[in-house]
Amino acid sequence: MTKNLLLAISIIPLSLLAQKNNFYGGGYEENLLERNFNESSMLLNADEALIDGKPTEKDSLALTPSFDLHANWDTRNIHSYSKDLSRMEGEIDLALVKSNHDYCHPINGIVTSDFGYRSGKYHYGIDLRLKIGDPIFSAFGGIIRISQYSASYGNVMVVRHDNGLETLYAHLSKRHFSSGQRVKAGQKIGLGGNTGRSSGPHLHFECRYLGKPINPNDIIDFENGVLKGKHLSISRETFSYFTKIKKKVYHSIKKGETLYAVSRRYGVSVSNLFKMNGLSQKYTLSVGQTVRVR
Repeated sequence: MTKNLLLAISIIPLSLLAQKNNFYGGGYEENLLERNFNESSMLLNADEALIDGKPTEKDSLALTPSFDLHANWDTRNIHSYSKDLSRMEGEIDLALVKSNHDYCHPINGIVTSDFGYRSGKYHYGIDLRLKIGDPIFSAFGGIIRISQYSASYGNVMVVRHDNGLETLYAHLSKRHFSSGQRVKAGQKIGLGGNTGRSSGPHLHFECRYLGKPINPNDIIDFENGVLKGKHLSISRETFSYFTKIKKKVYHSIKKGETLYAVSRRYGVSVSNLFKMNGLSQKYTLSVGQTVRVR
């Protein structure tokens, strides 16, 4: 019995391992839509990780990129982490590549939507224009953690890289790999598309560290399709945007100003302004009145 218990702890099938954690945002409501945790995914069966009593290459945690850092290999939930790096102490020097051959630009497309506020909500990635069927390449080498269809991301793939960074590729028309398969930098992992919650063909690309979004512009020069450096310095400043997201923002109504004008100024819909402030559509604003805009 002791032998079986130790085996269950040390050799956990990747296909069954999941943890019930808190999580942080994705583009729009991806987190709420994608958090479909199933308690049965926590059940561990050591026998399924063995062939002739030895750990299989597919299921050995020792071969999982940065498992010691994440302590999590969840192939069901896209966002399944609870690390709050906005309060982290010190600085992490994250090695991105050893040589220029260790990086490949996912697709050479024009940036159509940047990281940051968009229509009153936070957009946690970069959108790159493409044509349906254009090849999408893995930015770095790693193992596919997520390969599935979601209501918001459409066909989506998440690759965990050996340094702990994860990259996400969404709205694909096709996925060429399944969870658990290893890919190299520059390997074609899918085709561009317009699936899920998408207004037109594009690649939604995210970079995350321990589940927390990092502005891809901090890592990649999208105009030239190259890395900005071989290392990335990560500190609480990297995630300072998260504090701004949680902070409520208010606006004081000026003479002649309408909610429509306020909505255009702050990039939030009129309907969301009504909802945030508990107002009816027949409500009349008054000069000096304070309304919440975020």
